[in-house]
Amino acid sequence: MPSSRATLVLDALKGAVAVLVARAFWSETAGMDAGVAAFLGHLYPVWLGFRGGKGVATFLGVLLALAWPVGLIACATWALAAKIGKI
Repeated sequence: MPSSRATLVLDALKGAVAVLVARAFWSETAGMDAGVAAFLGHLYPVWLGFRGGKGVATFLGVLLALAWPVGLIACATWALAAKIGKI
């Protein structure tokens, strides 16, 4: 797996794990809060002077964990846009 794919998968897992752990230990609302925190933490990490990545993969992981059918639609849309835009 090339490093860009590994980064995509690990960033998505970061968001999904945050949601799933918070939901399992606390509540659905805590899962949503954890998802927002994971997403914002990816966009504005403290150790990089609040300048980070784009957060697309982390957001997709959060979305898949919160509502997997919506997450799958978002993933398909992103993949189609990437293919059309040749990125």
